[in-house]
Amino acid sequence: MKSIIINIHGSCVSRDLFRGQEDSPLVVGEYIARSTIFSTMAAPVKISDPSFHEKGTWRKRLVQMDCGKKLFDCFREHPSDILLLDGIDERLGVLTFGGGAALTMSPYAQQELPAPVLAGGGTRLSVADKPAGDEKMRAGICAAAA
Repeated sequence: MKSIIINIHGSCVSRDLFRGQEDSPLVVGEYIARSTIFSTMAAPVKISDPSFHEKGTWRKRLVQMDCGKKLFDCFREHPSDILLLDGIDERLGVLTFGGGAALTMSPYAQQELPAPVLAGGGTRLSVADKPAGDEKMRAGICAAAA
């Protein structure tokens, strides 16, 4: 039976649906969590601290991807048969910066980002502050589907 690769942009809730399914052809490829579509479609957040760019844990890699807006690059480099977009992480807040830059304020970001980045951020948006019809969110979903 041919494997069906599923890339996930979302949460462990979606990832865990496929665990323990030895007889299933469904296989999780790339799993990217703790990044909102809003942040993914924003401009990158530039971090000058060299230690931030060093290799690290899976959590750090997720924060680096969110800051650099590398989600779709990752999915292009690791193609799949299905892309599952799970909106659970849209509940996380977003920290905006000048020039349209933003990043997801996940617990991982709060642990991995250099303190000056967190202190230097501008507006913190919560789920209630993100417009329901936000163009960036729609564009992100369309780009992911392409």
